[in-house]
Amino acid sequence: MRNAMGPMLMLAAISPLSAHAAGAAGQIVLGAHHQTHADQTLQNDVLGMAHNAVPAITMHYAGQQAIACGRMELQDTVVTTMPASGAWRETWTWRVCDTMLSLPIDFKPSPQGGTDFTFAGREARVAKATN
Repeated sequence: MRNAMGPMLMLAAISPLSAHAAGAAGQIVLGAHHQTHADQTLQNDVLGMAHNAVPAITMHYAGQQAIACGRMELQDTVVTTMPASGAWRETWTWRVCDTMLSLPIDFKPSPQGGTDFTFAGREARVAKATN
């Protein structure tokens, strides 16, 4: 399948996400893999936006061939900062064909309620996937 931006990618939500998972007391452990502070609704919102953003960011850094297979899978989530302000940052990593994209995501409480998030695409890291 193609759209105006190139091949469409199939999003495989293998869901390694586990909200509020982990430490002995149920606390988020900064830097621990497969953890997120986002609840299920927020995770779904991020995954929905990622369906378009991840291929575009990957293509920007690695070229059209990097998304040619039309497949992307979420591989990891890591909470990287969690200041007392209620805002936090996570890095979510996707495998897009043979390319790994690590994308920082900033989360902050919304004045309208809920949580706003922003993909920090300029800080994304791209590497060749190693099976």
